[in-house]
Amino acid sequence: MHTMVVTRFTADMHPVVIAHFTGAMHAAIVADFARAMNAVVVADFTGAMHAAIVADFTGAMHAVVIADFTGAMHAVVIANFTGAMHAVVIANFTGAMNAMIVTRFGMSAATPGGGCIP
Repeated sequence: MHTMVVTRFTADMHPVVIAHFTGAMHAAIVADFARAMNAVVVADFTGAMHAAIVADFTGAMHAVVIADFTGAMHAVVIANFTGAMHAVVIANFTGAMNAMIVTRFGMSAATPGGGCIP
């Protein structure tokens, strides 16, 4: 009986499962990932995690990411790059980056008229 069940699943049911997953289920997974996972990613994207990502982002992985970064995924990323993520970027663009800009360009908010420091 087991052999018959496996054979019938492979022949009849497998294409149905693939078709349903590709259509309806894929949309549900993307929608749930966008909500729940985005919050987790923002919370966990600390200095240590950032260093690990940079270290592991090798040529092979980069090629895979480029190949899979299709129009549909790009739209999801754009949609999720919301106020929360923007706020994180603004919050992290702090003293260290500002000090580098002041050092390189001599620009300072304290300089009258916002000009260059002589």
